[in-house]
Amino acid sequence: MPIFEYRCDACGKRFETITTRDKADAQVCRHCQSTQTHRLLSTFGVGAAGSQSASPCGEGACPMPAGGGGHVCCGGCQH
Repeated sequence: MPIFEYRCDACGKRFETITTRDKADAQVCRHCQSTQTHRLLSTFGVGAAGSQSASPCGEGACPMPAGGGGHVCCGGCQH
């Protein structure tokens, strides 16, 4: 089953859930139990053999905002 990421319009929290595509649009917030949630567009990187990392973090400062939630860090920054 796929993993879907959501944001709650009521409390602003983000959460993930594993569910079927049939139930993907009807999820309840785990934090406040609101039904006012919407599915987020998830991005992922795919690297080919010999290619450079598709990570958003690389060298130097991470471009992702601290405490932004949902950010899966590569380990090259302080998130």
